[in-house]
Amino acid sequence: PPTEPDDGHAFMGDIDDDILDAELAIPANLLGALGVLRLRAWGDYLNNSGVTKTLRLVVALGGVSLYDDTTGTLASDAQRAPWFVDVELQAPNSQQLQLGAARWGLGSPSTPAVGTGGLDGTQYVNTRSVLLAVGTLDMTAAQTLELKFAHSVAHASTSIRCQLATLEVLNP
Repeated sequence: PPTEPDDGHAFMGDIDDDILDAELAIPANLLGALGVLRLRAWGDYLNNSGVTKTLRLVVALGGVSLYDDTTGTLASDAQRAPWFVDVELQAPNSQQLQLGAARWGLGSPSTPAVGTGGLDGTQYVNTRSVLLAVGTLDMTAAQTLELKFAHSVAHASTSIRCQLATLEVLNP
């Protein structure tokens, strides 16, 4: 399966930015009529701005938003917090229809002995939201899978980085 590591792209602005840098291109006809796309991305988030912020998440395929929502307020903290997104899109007997679900998590910005984020997470809500998506893109044409983030207000001390992203394409 194709795997594209990200370059640690950091984003600090208040407009949608594809954190994957459009690196996850899906060639025409790669996703069959019963195929599945699986995206897993993770990295870290920093809000050291001194005020609470929100973070908007958009999953898009071929430039069309399949999912779009915003977190509750996230407190300011000098430590980075880990995050992950798992997205699965299936073509239910058609290359022109996608049904999908995703999970999103944002960990605590505490400092463990090794790594980023801690198991004591009380500052951020450790979400395991199930996100649902529906799309009608033609997968007989090449498409790009995007994972976009936007902060409520741009600030030099607020950033989100994607450390790694993988894309699997499964066809029965």
